Amino acid sequence: MDIARNLVEAGKRRAQEMGLKNLQFQEGDATNLAGLQDKTFDLVISIFGAMFAPKPFDVAKEMVRVTRPGGRIVMGNWIPNDPTLVAQILKISAGVPRDNVFFQRENCLFNFPGTPSGFVDTFRRYYGPTMNAFEAAEKTGRAEDLRSELSTLFESQNSSTSDNVTIIAANFLRVTVAVK
Repeated sequence: MDIARNLVEAGKRRAQEMGLKNLQFQEGDATNLAGLQDKTFDLVISIFGAMFAPKPFDVAKEMVRVTRPGGRIVMGNWIPNDPTLVAQILKISAGVPRDNVFFQRENCLFNFPGTPSGFVDTFRRYYGPTMNAFEAAEKTGRAEDLRSELSTLFESQNSSTSDNVTIIAANFLRVTVAVK
């Protein structure tokens, strides 16, 4: 579920391209998971998504609400200046006991079979903040400037020695909540 129609459509296209049929994409607000019954899911996952919600308290409550007893909530969150902010919000607002919330700093290694500028194109198609940035840049005629700046960034972060492989490391905070 995502509030952004463009991300829901991108997910549907990508699943279809990959031949994945046991998936459902739905436009909706994470602060109100309308249509999803209480205690329905064994596993609720937000990988770099819920952290962008404007009402994190409501998101945390909804994630706990739709997770069945014995289930888990797993979040991957980019780490801003306060590396545990989203995790602390989830603990406090959802009423989950401190002992049921686990944090671990993780490293994500992007291993892309292509050039850094090709990887920028993938982010442009599938990563919400980048999709939105390009949409705004296109309106002001700055899309090529944005692409150039991102390509320079991706090239500077690339640790691959191959001309046609891009390897970039990124840190995030994994938050796991055991729902009782």
